[in-house]
Amino acid sequence: MKFKIRKNLVKNRNKRIIYTQGTGKRSLTIILVGLFGISSWLLLAVFQKSAPNFPVAIRTNDFGSNFLANRFFLWQIPILGLILIVLNSILARVLRDSEERLSFFLKSVNIGIAVLILLISVQIYLLNR
Repeated sequence: MKFKIRKNLVKNRNKRIIYTQGTGKRSLTIILVGLFGISSWLLLAVFQKSAPNFPVAIRTNDFGSNFLANRFFLWQIPILGLILIVLNSILARVLRDSEERLSFFLKSVNIGIAVLILLISVQIYLLNR
């Protein structure tokens, strides 16, 4: 496989010109889509397994009190994560030229959000087996 190496001119604080490679947008996109795909399939399995009027366990603790919700609540979790990722991506694109470090940080936060959504989906799936 040949990868195109794109060189961008970036000026740093000392007014020197530095050549940098591309940011690896494809790998970030593949990671985000993969994590959201796995979490969506897990939540779909819980959604199909539960009855329409039967609550789904979201969280339990040692004292026996459970956090129960309607099965349609399951779709609010990935939708909220998707909204946050879209907002971070828009901000990263707007700030790409002026604040390069902040743009990179926002892109990194997107992966963190996707991992959290995946962990929440795994927890809900394991509680409702």
